[in-house]
Order: sequence, then structure tokens, then C-alpha cells
Amino acid sequence: MQPFYETRPDEIFAFTSIQPNCPPHLHIHLELFYVLSGKIQVTVDQNTQILSKGDLAVIFPNCVHQAVTQSDSNVMVAVIAMKPQLTRELNKIVLSFYPEKPFITFSSTTSKAIEHAINQLLESCANLNKYEYIDLIIKSYVQIILGFCIPELTLIKNTRPEYYLVQKSVNYILEHFSEPLSLESVANHFGVNTSHLSSAFSHKMHVGFNQYLNEVRLNYAQNLISSTNKSITQIAFDCGFGTLRTFNRVFEKYNKMTPSEYRNLQSKNFGLNPIISTNYAGKIDKSERP
Repeated sequence: MQPFYETRPDEIFAFTSIQPNCPPHLHIHLELFYVLSGKIQVTVDQNTQILSKGDLAVIFPNCVHQAVTQSDSNVMVAVIAMKPQLTRELNKIVLSFYPEKPFITFSSTTSKAIEHAINQLLESCANLNKYEYIDLIIKSYVQIILGFCIPELTLIKNTRPEYYLVQKSVNYILEHFSEPLSLESVANHFGVNTSHLSSAFSHKMHVGFNQYLNEVRLNYAQNLISSTNKSITQIAFDCGFGTLRTFNRVFEKYNKMTPSEYRNLQSKNFGLNPIISTNYAGKIDKSERP
């Protein structure tokens, strides 16, 4: 799955994914992470929980989060991320607060309504030419979903400092991960010492710099393996790994399978939606349509 936490111009983007593993990251979007099947461990800031079918994580802007597929679980998730202004009347809440616990387990009746709304939103994003006022339909489904979610959350006033160095470093890594990168080169780029950057990563992202860089590269590699016919060797170099041997070793360590086995698994399970994004400028920009 392509990293969806990078700096993006899209006001909303949505996709479904099988067996996702997302390294710790943060972004300006409000994200809804809904489990369609299986179980997956999701961490948002200091909160970690195993989510099952029908569970939802509501991830407010600039909250560090990650997802790890359980090794024995066949997971499918829907991810919808939107810029705060798309939440309309809820914009001030989204920007000024964050959830004490961001995970929601709905009643069976509400769960059906949420899943229906999410499926309709995914379908709307995938059919931008179908209706004249599709942007209004998309915004309406966003409001419906958040209308179910916000009352279920205990919100805390956001007085946390911005993650300036970490945010800049994350964006830099996402722009240059296919190049030779190291803790030293990134620290030098921002004019800080390596121990300061390493400490900032460990504290804010809850993961070491090298592990984070590997996970970003692997995250992108999974997308290329699933959605292209590129050879495993070419993918390894496209993602910044110096040798095919290193790529295979790191990939198998994190995914418990080889890249070839991962490609075979993905090919068996697809009717998935690709990443769908829309870029509003009063109405949907037709040039952005798939």
C-alpha cells in the first residue's frame, strides 16, 4: 500500500487494503480507519488496541499513528482521510481537540449504518463522473459518518506543541526515501546533531529512525508489488534498498513472507479499490479524476 500519510493536496482520499502494515506517521488529514474483516493492531499516540470487524479508529490531525496486521489474521480495511475543512461545521472541533481514546466499537445496528455510509463514500469517490453534484454527495457522507463518530469520543483540548522537527523529517524522508538516506544525512540537512534527531524520532514516533525508514520503503514496495508488474529486483532499487539481498531480508522480517509470496497472496485476493482521491476547488477538479 502506498504511503498515504505524505503531504498531499487532496482534500479527501479513500481506499481499501488487504493486510496493511503502516509505519508510524502523522499528517494534517482527519483519518477514518475502518476494519472490514479480520483483526489489526492500531496505535494512535499512546493508545494501542486490537480492532476487529466493525471497529473504527478516528485519527485527528497531527496524531502519530500506525497499524500492524496480526500474523494470523486475514485483514481488510477501508481508509478515508480528509482535510479538516471538509468536515464543515465540525472543523473547529477537529482542529482544537483530540480524542482521549480514538477507537470506537459500535452497536450492531449502528455498525451496519456506518459500514453502509463508508461503502457509499468509497463508491462515490470511485465514480466521480456519475453524478453532477458528486462533491455534495461525498461531503454529505462525510457528515453522516462523523455524526455517528464524534458523540462516541471523549475530546480533550489540544494544547500539545507541534512536532516541528519530526514533521519536517518525516516529509523529507517521504520525498527522498528512494535515495541513499541515513540518520546522519537527514540530521545534517536540518542542521541538528544525530542524537537530537534520533531522540525526537524515538519520543514522537515511538520507533527508531532506521526502522521507520525501512518501514516507509517497505510500505511503498508493497504497493508496487501489488499494483505493478515490475520485477522484485527493480522494486528493491526503486524503494531505496542498496541490494536485493537486503530488501528480501528486511521484507521477510517485517512481513513474515518473501516478496514473491506477498505478490501471490495479493493476486488471489483482489477486487480492491485503488486509492481514490479528489481535489476540491469549490467543485471537484476534473483534471484529478482517475
